[in-house]
Amino acid sequence: MIRRSYTEADLAEAAQALAGHEEGSLLLHAESLGLDPEVLLQVAVGTAGLQLDEESGLAAALTQGAISFMIGFLMGVWLERREDGARELDIALLLPTAARMISRRGRHAVIADCCDLSGVALTEQECATVLAGQVDGLPEERRAALHDTLVRLFESGLATGLALPGSAPARPGAG
Repeated sequence: MIRRSYTEADLAEAAQALAGHEEGSLLLHAESLGLDPEVLLQVAVGTAGLQLDEESGLAAALTQGAISFMIGFLMGVWLERREDGARELDIALLLPTAARMISRRGRHAVIADCCDLSGVALTEQECATVLAGQVDGLPEERRAALHDTLVRLFESGLATGLALPGSAPARPGAG
């Protein structure tokens, strides 16, 4: 993996590019990055569903979980592609490679290779706090568990977006 150094300012710029944190606007943003929004939505809902099942008592927050994953994912792709333009990427074909890298190295290691971790921590906490606050009627202990799960989903999305093969622009001498 090519090491990059996305700073807190880069992460803030990526978050600003995704302003709104609404599912519909995120899907439009995915399309503008050359991604199939339907595939992204399926991946996000499936990933969130694994974390927010009936046993966890958090199934009502499936939408927030999917949004958290999508925000992280789109930030990662945006950071990697902001100078490259929106050539189409077939994420359905590329996701297995990214998933293998994350499985082998862990989401934190993939993120650490690319980003200032203090900036990531600020962004993920803000995202999780906003999204957890959107779920009505959740007891405080469930809200804390939801917040932690939303952080993990954001990190999973970010690591996946950063690790997506072909998302990074071609580097001089790479090949």
